[in-house]
Amino acid sequence: MAISTRELLLVLRARDEASRVIKSAAGAISSVSAASAQAAQKQIAAGAAMTTVGVGVAYAGLAAIRFLDDATDAAIEYNRQSALTLTQVDKVGVSIKTIKDIGKDVAAQVPTDFKKIQTSLYDIFSSMDVTIPQAKSLLTEFSKASVAGQVELQDASRATIGIMNAYGMAATEVNHVNDVMFQLVRKGVGTYGEFATTIGRAVPSAVRAGQSIETLAGMMAFLTRNGLSAAMASASAGR
Repeated sequence: MAISTRELLLVLRARDEASRVIKSAAGAISSVSAASAQAAQKQIAAGAAMTTVGVGVAYAGLAAIRFLDDATDAAIEYNRQSALTLTQVDKVGVSIKTIKDIGKDVAAQVPTDFKKIQTSLYDIFSSMDVTIPQAKSLLTEFSKASVAGQVELQDASRATIGIMNAYGMAATEVNHVNDVMFQLVRKGVGTYGEFATTIGRAVPSAVRAGQSIETLAGMMAFLTRNGLSAAMASASAGR
């Protein structure tokens, strides 16, 4: 059946209107898709940020746990060493708290290795007849010598204890022995550590021969200045 001109115009108008509606809807859908994509991107970024924060908090928590574990282990070990030191104390009424406080007080004054403090305090009480104040004074001076001589605290303390015991010195003479040792380092050829770990080989012979610690130190300084090592100088002085 033939279509009249009027009907044809109505069909064309309906087609154009439908085309405009479809294009408008497509544009709206595109806008919605873009907004959704932006929202999704924001959510992803926020999630990544929260994940980063969460990881950081987790690492901080692990670090705190490790620190607490290390601190607990160190406290347990210090208590054990303090109890061991107490077994060498002959004085009545001395508690483990007193022993622990000596180490803490010395560590607060001198930047020495805290882990080695009770070991040296053990050496003091086990090899010298001293009071609590004298032990603390000795430990302080040994700690200063170890820091100045850049050696282990035990090396400094045992060398000085050996000299003081061999010569029958009182605890108050510790500074004099340290002065002699550092003069030996200054005048001789060798480090404090080298002299501290070897001079003990010559001390008994020097005592038997009636020679002072100053004479022994002077002999070792002379020998090291003439080519001998600290160990060889100690052996030669002993002979």
